[in-house]
Amino acid sequence: MKPREFWDSTYREINLYLQTHLVKIVDDLKREINLQEAVTNKLIRADSMSKKPKIILIRDSYKGLYQEEKQEFDTRSPEEIKRKMREMMGFQKN
Repeated sequence: MKPREFWDSTYREINLYLQTHLVKIVDDLKREINLQEAVTNKLIRADSMSKKPKIILIRDSYKGLYQEEKQEFDTRSPEEIKRKMREMMGFQKN
């Protein structure tokens, strides 16, 4: 969102933009965690010094980040998802 768009926007539009941006940031963080975990695990396994390497998952450090996602999807019904998507699409048309 450009500064001019920000000042010309309504509270609802700004709120929707910020929520969407926050979701994007969290998704980027999760993707980066998964990538780093995969690379780290491969490096640990490739180490020839130990036959049984101890792998500590990076996700364990961010349990709250992944639990929220699981709970969010478990509690939403298909009807709620459809309603939310229709609200968002209706908002964007205006």
